[in-house]
Amino acid sequence: MLRVTLNQAKPGMVLATPVHHPERPDTVLLNQGFVLDQPALDRLGALNHPSLWIEYPELDFIAPYINHEIANARGNVTRLLKESFAHLNEEVAAELDYSPYRATVDALIHSLLDNPRAALSIQDLCETDDRLARHSSAVCFLSVLMGLKLGGYLIKERHRLPAHRAKDVVNLGVAAMLHDIGMRFMTPDGRKRWYETYNTDDHEWRSHTKLGFRALRGKVAPSATAAILHHHQNYDGSGFPAVHIHRDHETRPLRGDEIHIFARIISVADLYERFRYPPGASKPAPRVAALHKLQQEPYWNWIDPVVFNGLLQVVPPYAPGTIVTLSDGKRAAVARWLPEAPCRPRVLLLEEHDMSRTRVWARKDQFFIDLRDRPDLHIAEVDGCDVSAFNFDPPPSYSTHEPGWHKVPEPTDDQMSPAETQELDAA
Repeated sequence: MLRVTLNQAKPGMVLATPVHHPERPDTVLLNQGFVLDQPALDRLGALNHPSLWIEYPELDFIAPYINHEIANARGNVTRLLKESFAHLNEEVAAELDYSPYRATVDALIHSLLDNPRAALSIQDLCETDDRLARHSSAVCFLSVLMGLKLGGYLIKERHRLPAHRAKDVVNLGVAAMLHDIGMRFMTPDGRKRWYETYNTDDHEWRSHTKLGFRALRGKVAPSATAAILHHHQNYDGSGFPAVHIHRDHETRPLRGDEIHIFARIISVADLYERFRYPPGASKPAPRVAALHKLQQEPYWNWIDPVVFNGLLQVVPPYAPGTIVTLSDGKRAAVARWLPEAPCRPRVLLLEEHDMSRTRVWARKDQFFIDLRDRPDLHIAEVDGCDVSAFNFDPPPSYSTHEPGWHKVPEPTDDQMSPAETQELDAA
């Protein structure tokens, strides 16, 4: 199995998996085994379908990374958001039944628990022309993935709750789905300015966290509303909104462990997705570019490094099955990815070869290269983008386990964080 973009897809290639409608995941457009032709490719292009999986026997071991139950669950998140956001205002939000959001997140979590490896390659498969719904769906998906990976860290950060409740990520998923709901209450001009500039100093845009909090308070769990209010707090204390800190007798943004762990997770997912879809871009930036940018100033100081570790464990810079070009000009497919060497996966060299019925990449002799053993080589291009400058080694604090490194000491029992106080009030 090989993942190809529509630009790489050619008539005659054979689908290894069904192709589902990007906005209606229960609708099958093309069945497994379908031989692609130009009219089918044109229709998929009109739907902005991001990629296809084609038959490639040498990479059949990638099959566990593909699962349509997860794709359907992710698509249902997108569809629910698009439908509910279409006519949403503050009055409608006050009367909205939010139980479907919880049920949709719960279904997503169960699909991820049943098929953990498949999530690595499914993250780019849901597109929609509703930018807010697409972004919110992607942030939800990533936040839930990170939450499941960081279960031990959730227990540590929410130590006043029983362990089974502390690591429950349903409310995290609900908060992530609705983290930008306040943007629906902004003026159309305000939303337009944001999507054109991503100006984080825009006063109206900054109001969206409080607008969302006020609309949802009492409608969803307090841990979710706290995350919605504080998902733009920064780990170094440079975020917003400012709150009154009783123990310090001052009003300022939250910092470090004062920020609810759900908000810290959503913050990382939100930044990552924002970097993948910059203003004016015709297609998403490569994953590796967004991951690289997160590690640059000032963004690195904005995020919890433990949460970033979690992101690296669920977002491969180069997902299995992806076609890449190496620095020596040879084309290859990513065969295996290791979080401890994120930009140096094991790859299978490919050769373009014409056949009577199809046009595929093949080699008579399978030749794998472990880029960890080849410092003279690196991945230079993916999906037509030069990525040489974005390859990175894991940051010094990185671990595939769940480290407890913090910049800010954990509050003592008599100095509870504002986030913990809100959560205890709901317990």
